[in-house]
Amino acid sequence: MPWQLQLAWIDAQALDLEMVLVERKFCVTRVAGSVRVALLGVALAAPPLAVEAGQARLDFAPHRALYSMSLGQKKADSSIVDVDGRMAFEWRAHCDGWVVEQRYAMRYFSASRKTREVDTRFTTWERKDGKRYKFYVANKPGSGSPEKIEGFASHPGASGTGAARFTAPEETDFELPAAVLFPSSHTFAMIDSALGGGKFFSAPMFDGSEVEGATSVSAVMGLERTDTEAKEPLLAGKHWPVRMAFFSAGRQSSEPTYEMSVNMHANGVASGMVLDYGDITVKVDLQRIEALPQPDC
Repeated sequence: MPWQLQLAWIDAQALDLEMVLVERKFCVTRVAGSVRVALLGVALAAPPLAVEAGQARLDFAPHRALYSMSLGQKKADSSIVDVDGRMAFEWRAHCDGWVVEQRYAMRYFSASRKTREVDTRFTTWERKDGKRYKFYVANKPGSGSPEKIEGFASHPGASGTGAARFTAPEETDFELPAAVLFPSSHTFAMIDSALGGGKFFSAPMFDGSEVEGATSVSAVMGLERTDTEAKEPLLAGKHWPVRMAFFSAGRQSSEPTYEMSVNMHANGVASGMVLDYGDITVKVDLQRIEALPQPDC
């Protein structure tokens, strides 16, 4: 199957878990592809330094990573008492585009001793000029019937608005704003901003993980750090703590749908994350990572 996510690192025991997806819209790229922070009224003390356009794309390191997911903090009135699971994430470079494959295998434990489970696969292809995008989501909620989301999107660039078409679960069209970015381009633009000394980044992003239009994403970048002693080469070099806030399309509330903190590296690797859903947080810890080859174009 062309859209099937290969999970070489999730062993049989992990696959046999009774699993639940905490939130399908976590998109590392998307980590793409897929947080809101109050930025209104905040001004930079100085403009970001000029950075070569597309530097993040040049520094990008294709990779495959395996993360464990566990309960972080929870409010006293939360009905959730524990969370566990794994996430496999692969971000590859092809001659014509970027391919991201993700799989989430999660369990949600409630105070009433009930366990909700789901196994979700999310695959995307994005043309390198950012003008074409395809997406496929296969979601199996426990013992229920599998659910599928599939479609494609296009954007002409600065000349006008874009369009997204969902072909499943039913045919639906959305107009995309002129400034929209697809997941890989969104991540690269955020890293480019951080490389230039920027502290705030905001742009609409479309990933297709839900049947809706573009999501507004705001990010606050912390102080740049450099790890020169990392045992794993992919984790060496510059990285930033980033807090992201996601506002779903059409949502009237000033509160974000959810938030995420991520330790983002200049090469596109996320070495750790925390997902914030209000009543609970979920820790996403890197367990294994390996470099993938660059395409021979």
